[in-house]
Amino acid sequence: MRLEIGAGEYPDPAYDVHADLLRLPGIELVCAMDRLPLRDSCVSALRACDVLEHQSWELVPATLAEWGRVLARGATVYIRVPDARFITSQWLAGELVTERANYWLLGGHSERPAHRGVDDGGVARWLYNAHHAMFDAQWLTELLEEAGFDDVAMTERVGTNLECTCRYGSSEACERDHLGRAGDG
Repeated sequence: MRLEIGAGEYPDPAYDVHADLLRLPGIELVCAMDRLPLRDSCVSALRACDVLEHQSWELVPATLAEWGRVLARGATVYIRVPDARFITSQWLAGELVTERANYWLLGGHSERPAHRGVDDGGVARWLYNAHHAMFDAQWLTELLEEAGFDDVAMTERVGTNLECTCRYGSSEACERDHLGRAGDG
C-alpha cells in the first residue's frame, strides 16, 4: 500500500490511501499523523508533503517512529517541510516581509477553504494548519536517521522548502526491530 499522510484538499492520485486529520473529499483515513490505524510493516511508500511541521516539535521523534512502524523494510519515503533556516535568513536580510515569514513559518493558511470557519466542536479550523515545528536539513536528517530511516537525501531550497527522500529499514538496527515485530503480529 502507498500512503499519503496529510493529504489535505489535494490527495495525490499516485497513492492508494490518503490520511488527514480533517474529513475532506478523497481522504480515506481520518487520523492523527502519529496514530495511524494500520498494521505493522504494511506500507511500501509514504508521502508526507507539508505536514510534519504541523506536529509539535517535541512529538516529531515519536511521529517518525510511528511512520516507521507501518513502513515495510526498504519502503520509500518522500517528505517536504518548510526550510526554516532559509526562510528566517531571507527575513533577516530584508528579502522577505514579516507577514510572509509568518505565513511560511507559522502556518494557519486560513485563506484555504478547508481551514475556514470552525469544526463540529467549535475549534477554528485554521488551528489544524498551524505550524508547531521548524526544520533545517541537518535536524531533519538527524531525526530521520535516529528513527531508522536511511539513504537520506536532502534537497534544500525548493522554493521555501526542504525536500527529502529516504528509505526505511535497511540498517542493522531496523532489521533487528523488524525481526522483533514479526513475532508480535
